[in-house]
Amino acid sequence: KGADAKGMNARSGQTLLHVAAQRTAAAALAELLLERGIDVTIRDRFGKMAADYAAAAGHSHVAQRLRSGR
Repeated sequence: KGADAKGMNARSGQTLLHVAAQRTAAAALAELLLERGIDVTIRDRFGKMAADYAAAAGHSHVAQRLRSGR
């Protein structure tokens, strides 16, 4: 049990993957969420995907994985 990997924040439109992509442990969290089948193409209310946040946070390897992803 735990958080819904496919859940979305009603206010921001972000999924757990959007949030994970911005964090220090982005690679491990992103891989876990990818294994759980999270949709990497979801855009938040700002039109950004998780890969965009990963790149902006300097996690280029995570951004690349998410873009190649599924």
